[in-house]
Amino acid sequence: MKSRIFAVLITLGLLLAFAAAPVQAAVSSRTYTLDADFDEGTLVNVNHDAPNNDQLQLGQEPFVLPFIWVPNSNEGTISKYDTVTGKELGRYRTGPTSNGNPSRTTVDLNGDVWFGNRSTGTVVKIGLSEAEHYDDRNFNGTMETSTDQNNDGVIDSTEILPWWQDECVLFEVTTGGGPRGIAIDANNDLWAGTFNLAGGNKFLHIDGDLGTIIAADTIDLYGTNYAYRSYGAVVDGSGMLWSSALGAYVLKINPATKAITYVALTITSYGLGIDGSSLFVAGWGNNVNMAKINLSTNAVVYGNQGATYSRGVAVTADGDVWVVNSIATQVTR
Repeated sequence: MKSRIFAVLITLGLLLAFAAAPVQAAVSSRTYTLDADFDEGTLVNVNHDAPNNDQLQLGQEPFVLPFIWVPNSNEGTISKYDTVTGKELGRYRTGPTSNGNPSRTTVDLNGDVWFGNRSTGTVVKIGLSEAEHYDDRNFNGTMETSTDQNNDGVIDSTEILPWWQDECVLFEVTTGGGPRGIAIDANNDLWAGTFNLAGGNKFLHIDGDLGTIIAADTIDLYGTNYAYRSYGAVVDGSGMLWSSALGAYVLKINPATKAITYVALTITSYGLGIDGSSLFVAGWGNNVNMAKINLSTNAVVYGNQGATYSRGVAVTADGDVWVVNSIATQVTR
């Protein structure tokens, strides 16, 4: 990928220096030693505060990138919002037509987003423009991407670029079968699970840097005695891939061995959230309970999720669980 990344991005306490020269040019190097050098980039989770000037050190408090990605399923776009100001910062087409029906999203370790188009059977990666993650396809040294040109907090139709002209759109990968469960692993690769793939559903391993399917790692979700599907996905700290199913079970998958563990539930599994020890599963339909699954033992307990027809789940740093409830049009903490 012929990316032009000009900033120095510091993510998770690491300094990542990206060359600004075209890929055809000779490789050059530079040493960053002074406060002024570090200030050329964006500092995330690190600083050079006094008395420790001219060096990088970890910050006392973790910093979360202030962005949220929201699929606009009805128009075949995805929006990026500033979570502090509420302003829309970018809007991107998800395919050559407006009928991609984008839904699931997952943010990778660099702040870029992957999402699945349910109707067209593709997954797409969009780079974080604030970190200048883009592909300079016209070789002009400038990032062409959608921006809020009139600063009204909304990306309107005149500010959205045509499909593939927005250089922050990095990859489009065909998966087929309406990809639903998508998750990032520790290598910053994507695992994409299908829901209605002809011939049987699969989890596909997609290289996060190249956007290519690693065919040898494909996990079949069908066999002599089973026919599974994916509806949501997450990877835990041990590298296990968990998948909901819009059924009374979740799957725990070992990507290395392709072994699948079926974990039975008394609820219909929908959204997934995770912390260091447990998987939280929202109950769909008339289920008023949420499942909590021990990541190590697979033991299941249930608790009231506050309403029925719940979908998305998130676990915050304070240990609380947030659930989206569709029929009640509310969230539960």
